[in-house]
Amino acid sequence: MTRILLLVDDRRVSRMMIKTIVLALNPGWQVLEAENSQETLELTRSQTFDIAIVHLHGSYENGMKTVEELVLKHPQSDYVLVTETADDVPSARARSLGLATLEKPVTEEKIKAFLESC
Repeated sequence: MTRILLLVDDRRVSRMMIKTIVLALNPGWQVLEAENSQETLELTRSQTFDIAIVHLHGSYENGMKTVEELVLKHPQSDYVLVTETADDVPSARARSLGLATLEKPVTEEKIKAFLESC
C-alpha cells in the first residue's frame, strides 16, 4: 500500500537519513519534507499525509504549536515526535496529545517499530 509520510526536521542530514530508512523499509511510499514550521504548514494546506515524523530541534514552543495544528487538521494521521530524551518537556506534552515519541538517536529499529505500530 502506498502511504505518504511527512518528515519535518531542520537538519537536512537527519531528513536524508530518516528518509533513506523509511524508503528502504517501504519502497513505494512517498516522503514529503519540510525544514521548519512555516514550510510544514504551507505544505500541509494542500497535501494530506498518513504518518508524520517530527523533530523540534529549533523553537520548542513554535514547533509544538505546529504539531498541535497538524493534529487538529489531520487527526487521522499517525505522529511521532523525535526528542532528545524521554523525560523532556516535548515528550510529556506529546504524550498528553496522544502522540508517540522516539528518543534520539534515531535508528532503523526505532523507525521500523514506530511504522509497524501505525
